[in-house]
Amino acid sequence: MRPTFLVAIAVSCLTGCNANTSEIGFSIDNPTEQTLKVTVDGKSYDIPAHGEQKVSLKPGPHTLASTPSGAHRFIVFSRGRGAVINPTFSTYVIVSVLYATKDRAAEPFTPDPECDLDYVTTGSRSYAGEFAMSNSFAFGGSNAAVVVGRYRP
Repeated sequence: MRPTFLVAIAVSCLTGCNANTSEIGFSIDNPTEQTLKVTVDGKSYDIPAHGEQKVSLKPGPHTLASTPSGAHRFIVFSRGRGAVINPTFSTYVIVSVLYATKDRAAEPFTPDPECDLDYVTTGSRSYAGEFAMSNSFAFGGSNAAVVVGRYRP
């Protein structure tokens, strides 16, 4: 009984671990006004102002270094989906309901048929609004809302 149990646990552990060795896509972002020099695992990248650099990383430990933030270790998980790497520690807001591009076009999404609002459901159209809002609702009554607008000096 005991050897069978140990074999079952070993098989379960081996099949439960995803041995995904394929690379996962990331985007290193530079929201600053100047070119940013970033090093990932010893490979240097010069990211232009307000630009990005696509990188592919294998699952496992990595090191990122940049002038604004110094050197940091991070892990890419085998079941990861990739993301934005933020070497400047800038604040980011992801607007999940409305994504307004530079040309102020609202992108489509699937609306809730019970909610009577003005949705963009196919294609895109001009968005003349000055603000966008994102709500986040969690278990236990934890709620958050953020309103973002265009910066005016």
